[in-house]
Amino acid sequence: MISPEIKEIHQNYPLSLLLEADPDIKKIEKYLNKGRCFAAFIANELVGVYVLKDQKNKTAEIMNIAVSEQHRRQGVGRLLIQDAITRARNDGFETLMIATGKDSFQQRFYESCGFRVFETEKDYFSRAYRCPVTDNGTILTDLSRLSMKL
Repeated sequence: MISPEIKEIHQNYPLSLLLEADPDIKKIEKYLNKGRCFAAFIANELVGVYVLKDQKNKTAEIMNIAVSEQHRRQGVGRLLIQDAITRARNDGFETLMIATGKDSFQQRFYESCGFRVFETEKDYFSRAYRCPVTDNGTILTDLSRLSMKL
């Protein structure tokens, strides 16, 4: 696979791809307004995206990360995570966070990238979203928050 080029974008956000990771357009718009969006391209084709947001106490959070379906399981997600780690570290952050469904495929992936669970919020998804949120056919209930020291 050709390695994607990752660059910051300031407009024409790939909402359809962002919606694959977070089904609430209002939440996406809110963190896009306060965060920075980075997109991965292979030969001008969008293959992935993530949003990095400054929290507080020298902490940044990956608010959304998604890879186009035809490019999944090819290392794009791991490259996006590595890019977020590098950017957060270079921007002076000391901690990087990410949140996902408890015991989901994504949680296991983030753990394989070096993140560790530090908090679980019970029944998060039923409170935060109007419609059920699923992961590989399983309805998500609890949220896991993960972090890593940079």
